[in-house]
Amino acid sequence: MFYSPLFQICLVLAGVFAAGFTTFVLTTRSPASAPITPPPVLLEDKKSMFLTVRCAHLPNSLVIRQGQSILVDISSCTEFMTEYPLDLTIPDSGKVRLHVSVSWSNNTPETPITLTLEPESQRAQAVTHWSIDHRLNDVFTFDFGHEQ
Repeated sequence: MFYSPLFQICLVLAGVFAAGFTTFVLTTRSPASAPITPPPVLLEDKKSMFLTVRCAHLPNSLVIRQGQSILVDISSCTEFMTEYPLDLTIPDSGKVRLHVSVSWSNNTPETPITLTLEPESQRAQAVTHWSIDHRLNDVFTFDFGHEQ
């Protein structure tokens, strides 16, 4: 019995389709995968924030540190208010401690210095300390623990 050419082409295409589909299924199967574990959560993440320093008198030198890292080191200030973009680590406790060392000229009276820390997506916090004898060497503490 003779089949028409159209029927023969359909039979060949059906065979090619069956072989192709089987090959596709066999080659795209994913191997048994291990359970997906999320990346480890770091206890401390760096956050982008702005640090604003306001002084009533221009200091001769200003050094701000977090731990061992120096964030700001200026030998002569030319402005009463300066803003610095920073990436700081906020510990799990939420308390950011910045060690500030400032010196003014000898004839400067006791003067305040205010640090304002504004982390991304959190309210800004300001802390003011006063100098003694034209010097300040103190720790400014900001508490972001209650804000999440």
